[in-house]
Amino acid sequence: PCLTCHDGTIGNPGEFSVAGTVYVDEEGKTPASGAVVTLTSADATTFSLRTNNAGNFFARHKDYAPVYPMRVAVSYGGISVDMVSLIGRDGSCGDCHGPTPGPSSAGRIFIPADGGTP
Repeated sequence: PCLTCHDGTIGNPGEFSVAGTVYVDEEGKTPASGAVVTLTSADATTFSLRTNNAGNFFARHKDYAPVYPMRVAVSYGGISVDMVSLIGRDGSCGDCHGPTPGPSSAGRIFIPADGGTP
Protein backbone atom coordinates (compact mmCIF):
# COMPACT_ATOMS: atom_id res chain seq x y z
CA PRO A 1 0.00 0.00 0.00
CA CYS A 2 1.52 3.27 -1.21
CA LEU A 3 0.39 5.38 1.74
CA THR A 4 2.27 3.18 4.20
CA CYS A 5 5.42 5.11 3.29
CA HIS A 6 3.87 8.13 1.57
CA ASP A 7 1.92 9.25 4.63
CA GLY A 8 3.86 12.45 5.39
CA THR A 9 5.12 11.32 8.79
CA ILE A 10 8.80 11.05 7.92
CA GLY A 11 8.97 13.88 5.38
CA ASN A 12 10.59 11.93 2.57
CA PRO A 13 9.03 10.27 0.61
CA GLY A 14 6.35 12.91 0.15
CA GLU A 15 2.77 12.64 1.35
CA PHE A 16 0.13 11.25 -1.03
CA SER A 17 -3.62 11.50 -0.51
CA VAL A 18 -4.44 8.80 -3.09
CA ALA A 19 -2.17 6.28 -4.80
CA GLY A 20 -2.25 2.91 -6.53
CA THR A 21 -1.31 0.86 -9.58
CA VAL A 22 -3.35 -0.16 -12.62
CA TYR A 23 -2.53 -3.25 -14.70
CA VAL A 24 -3.81 -4.70 -17.98
CA ASP A 25 -3.81 -8.21 -16.52
CA GLU A 26 -5.13 -9.68 -13.31
CA GLU A 27 -1.73 -11.19 -12.47
CA GLY A 28 -0.09 -7.75 -12.33
CA LYS A 29 2.56 -8.57 -14.93
CA THR A 30 1.81 -5.70 -17.33
CA PRO A 31 1.24 -2.12 -16.14
CA ALA A 32 -1.44 0.03 -17.77
CA SER A 33 0.76 2.95 -18.81
CA GLY A 34 -1.31 6.04 -19.63
CA ALA A 35 -4.55 4.95 -17.94
CA VAL A 36 -6.68 7.79 -16.59
CA VAL A 37 -7.86 7.53 -12.99
CA THR A 38 -10.67 9.93 -12.11
CA LEU A 39 -11.40 10.59 -8.44
CA THR A 40 -14.69 12.16 -7.38
CA SER A 41 -14.88 13.43 -3.84
CA ALA A 42 -18.08 13.49 -1.74
CA ASP A 43 -18.16 17.27 -2.27
CA ALA A 44 -18.33 16.61 -6.06
CA THR A 45 -14.80 17.84 -6.81
CA THR A 46 -12.95 15.71 -9.34
CA PHE A 47 -9.29 15.10 -9.94
CA SER A 48 -7.84 13.10 -12.84
CA LEU A 49 -4.46 11.39 -12.90
CA ARG A 50 -2.59 9.53 -15.61
CA THR A 51 -0.61 6.40 -14.74
CA ASN A 52 3.11 6.37 -15.40
CA ASN A 53 5.07 3.64 -17.26
CA ALA A 54 4.86 1.39 -14.18
CA GLY A 55 1.05 1.82 -14.01
CA ASN A 56 1.36 3.92 -10.85
CA PHE A 57 -0.74 6.98 -10.08
CA PHE A 58 -0.73 9.31 -7.12
CA ALA A 59 -2.13 12.59 -5.89
CA ARG A 60 -0.13 14.70 -3.48
CA HIS A 61 -2.13 15.81 -0.49
CA LYS A 62 -1.39 19.48 -1.30
CA ASP A 63 -2.95 19.02 -4.79
CA TYR A 64 -6.01 16.94 -3.92
CA ALA A 65 -7.45 16.19 -0.48
CA PRO A 66 -10.62 14.16 -1.10
CA VAL A 67 -13.69 14.30 1.09
CA TYR A 68 -14.84 10.76 1.78
CA PRO A 69 -16.61 8.74 0.59
CA MET A 70 -14.91 8.99 -2.78
CA ARG A 71 -15.75 7.43 -6.17
CA VAL A 72 -13.15 6.18 -8.65
CA ALA A 73 -13.24 5.44 -12.37
CA VAL A 74 -10.41 4.09 -14.54
CA SER A 75 -10.20 4.52 -18.33
CA TYR A 76 -7.73 2.74 -20.58
CA GLY A 77 -7.71 1.64 -24.20
CA GLY A 78 -11.24 2.91 -24.84
CA ILE A 79 -12.68 1.10 -21.81
CA SER A 80 -13.94 2.91 -18.72
CA VAL A 81 -14.74 1.12 -15.48
CA ASP A 82 -16.34 2.65 -12.40
CA MET A 83 -15.40 1.14 -9.07
CA VAL A 84 -18.57 -0.48 -7.70
CA SER A 85 -18.06 0.48 -4.06
CA LEU A 86 -17.15 3.80 -2.49
CA ILE A 87 -13.82 4.48 -0.81
CA GLY A 88 -14.70 5.47 2.71
CA ARG A 89 -11.50 5.84 4.68
CA ASP A 90 -8.22 6.52 2.87
CA GLY A 91 -6.73 6.66 -0.59
CA SER A 92 -4.24 3.81 -0.32
CA CYS A 93 -5.69 1.56 -3.02
CA GLY A 94 -3.38 -1.31 -2.08
CA ASP A 95 -5.10 -1.62 1.31
CA CYS A 96 -8.04 -3.33 -0.41
CA HIS A 97 -6.53 -4.24 -3.81
CA GLY A 98 -3.93 -6.84 -2.89
CA PRO A 99 -2.48 -9.40 -5.28
CA THR A 100 -4.93 -12.22 -4.55
CA PRO A 101 -8.72 -11.77 -4.63
CA GLY A 102 -10.44 -13.12 -1.53
CA PRO A 103 -12.15 -12.12 1.72
CA SER A 104 -9.51 -9.46 2.50
CA SER A 105 -8.70 -8.28 -1.04
CA ALA A 106 -10.60 -7.16 -4.11
CA GLY A 107 -7.61 -8.21 -6.22
CA ARG A 108 -5.44 -5.98 -8.38
CA ILE A 109 -6.85 -3.01 -10.28
CA PHE A 110 -6.80 -3.99 -13.95
CA ILE A 111 -8.38 -3.19 -17.30
CA PRO A 112 -7.62 -5.72 -20.04
CA ALA A 113 -5.81 -4.17 -22.99
CA ASP A 114 -7.65 -6.53 -25.34
CA GLY A 115 -11.05 -5.10 -24.38
CA GLY A 116 -12.04 -8.11 -22.27
CA THR A 117 -14.06 -7.82 -19.07
CA PRO A 118 -12.12 -6.95 -15.89
